[in-house]
Amino acid sequence: AMIKHRIETELNRPLDDVFREFDETPIASASLAQVHRARLHDGRLCAVKVQYPGIDGIVRADLSNLGFVLKVLAYLEPNFDFRIIAREALKYVPMELDFLHEADNCETIGRNFAADPDVVVPEVYREFTTRRVLTMEFIEGIKITRVAELENAGIDKHAVAQKLTEIFCAQILRDGFFHADPHPGNILVQPGPKLVLLDFGLAKDFPPVFRDGIVRLTFAILTNDKDAMVRAFTELGFRTRKG
Repeated sequence: AMIKHRIETELNRPLDDVFREFDETPIASASLAQVHRARLHDGRLCAVKVQYPGIDGIVRADLSNLGFVLKVLAYLEPNFDFRIIAREALKYVPMELDFLHEADNCETIGRNFAADPDVVVPEVYREFTTRRVLTMEFIEGIKITRVAELENAGIDKHAVAQKLTEIFCAQILRDGFFHADPHPGNILVQPGPKLVLLDFGLAKDFPPVFRDGIVRLTFAILTNDKDAMVRAFTELGFRTRKG
């Protein structure tokens, strides 16, 4: 009832006006939201991600407490300033609470891989999406870590590993924009193999200078050029300690 009320409040209409079918048992649950399987009146099968009521206030309070603890730690251990962790959290966690931002990320990665038939990114249904409710295309697949199921489906796990590597290299080195939460539940496999990318609440972009630095570092490692490695790390912003 709580989730139904949240959807109706966010979409400003009764649940039955939006969905022909809506499974009240979630197919996935996480810390910020849960996902329900549903069907629109035009027949499209969809996944509906619904943010828990009040979770934004809880998260912001937790971030504030984290910031205080890390500030104390920085005072007690001057050589280990963990406040950079808090700065990253303060930057990215509020974005995860905004499903419109997640929808933007999903569409960006979808465009980036539009020419690659082996990468599947769900379509966002914008007319049924708000900051706290995200409705998108429902896509089936086998979780990438279920090796036995992949083999039973006749899917070559080595081809899957190769494709996964290629996809993330393309995101980081070609696009400068990548899926930053690639845990097993967010990557599904279809015969082909095709990889399905899900859940884009956390995505990060790299400026061209950083991408160039990563390429130089990779070549330095491959050629075992230690001086080039040091230069590449320095260019990427890492400090090197002498002696």
